[in-house]
Amino acid sequence: EGSLLHQIASTVLQLSIILICAKLASEFFERVLKKPGVLGELVIGIIIGPYALGGMLHIFPVPSADAAIPVSTELYTIAQLGAVVLLFIAGLETNLRKFLQLAAFSFHSLWVRSQPSGLATQLHGLIFQLFLSVRF
Repeated sequence: EGSLLHQIASTVLQLSIILICAKLASEFFERVLKKPGVLGELVIGIIIGPYALGGMLHIFPVPSADAAIPVSTELYTIAQLGAVVLLFIAGLETNLRKFLQLAAFSFHSLWVRSQPSGLATQLHGLIFQLFLSVRF
């Protein structure tokens, strides 16, 4: 546990390592392996994460031995904020009409598979068709 300046420098260094490695892995997967770049980012996250190479090389020092999270609280907070922003952006890009149609179809498929009764299946099929005819 050092000064505030040491904590900030450590967090910036950790973020730099994460971002540079993720970019390099993404480019490698896209150009060499012809796979999606996000797959490279996931693989490198597993490799340099606190449970693998990052833990062995002490890139991500744990605040204490009995800590609940395997990274510093600063890095964990930034990761949580990133997850919130990602979910917010995904929510903004979601087409509500298409989402509700897919949800109705999924519910219908689940219902049909879980109900052995022919009458229940026919009744639910009728409800399903009525739901799809409703305009949102």
